[in-house]
Amino acid sequence: MRFMAMDAPGAAPLPECCVCGGSSLPSEGLFCSPPAGQPPHFTCAECLGNDVAALAAERAAAGGAQAGRGAAGGGDDDAAAAVFGMRCRGPGAAGCRGARPFSDASLCAVLPPEPLKAAIAAQIAARQAAQARQLDAGFQGQLLPLQQRLAEAEARAGRVDELRAFVVDRLLAPACPHCHRFIGGFTGCFALQCGLLDDGRVHPELGCGTGICAWCFAECGQDAHAHVRGCEFKLSGDVYHGTEAMYQEALKRRRIRRLREYRRGLEHGLWRALRLALLRFLEDNPGGMEGVADELQQLV
Repeated sequence: MRFMAMDAPGAAPLPECCVCGGSSLPSEGLFCSPPAGQPPHFTCAECLGNDVAALAAERAAAGGAQAGRGAAGGGDDDAAAAVFGMRCRGPGAAGCRGARPFSDASLCAVLPPEPLKAAIAAQIAARQAAQARQLDAGFQGQLLPLQQRLAEAEARAGRVDELRAFVVDRLLAPACPHCHRFIGGFTGCFALQCGLLDDGRVHPELGCGTGICAWCFAECGQDAHAHVRGCEFKLSGDVYHGTEAMYQEALKRRRIRRLREYRRGLEHGLWRALRLALLRFLEDNPGGMEGVADELQQLV
């Protein structure tokens, strides 16, 4: 799945994928290394994932007989030495036949976890079929790295799912900072209390009674009024009250602040996979998250 990125004013244009024609960040795809005098082609991560999956399925169907063939052009020593053996297949792909295939390391760096895991699993199946027929003495040396990469891809995919759930439930949702229960039903007063009923009582099955500032969702003991009076993030001139629109704007700004803070604590590869997972989630669940997807598009 590819997401279009907007060019900043005065910035160099984003590269266009030679397969699908869409624009992507240079870090979310690969440039080929064509022969001298030929311009390089750019392929986005989504199209690379599709090509890798299709080539792996073809090899699996052939029982591993085609292992080492490039996606464009015939096989050679470079492609045979690689796990994927993927080549550029852009316009005028005949001009890329003299180029080396994409390295396994570069493909693993840009492919999302799920396509990478599926492709490696298909490659393992193809190699296992070839082993059964050929009894290749050197095959075990190739199978072990594949199994290790599959285990790493599965662990990474599971880690990304955990982080996505944490970000959605703890950073994006309006939840109590103490017990993490969802806070709903804004009535105009920005001094909230977790589990507070209309009659002024706190229901223990609905909340913990913690006072919460609706401007910034700070934990404020049992009464948030003192904090709300001087909250640095308030948008209203009133001491305690504001409109629903102000509340939604405050939620959006808080989500953006927390995403930026969280991004700083993750290594780039893990953030890139998490960012794509969050964009997919927001595409399927857009309600109440206005502005978050736009921020994620820019937060690379």
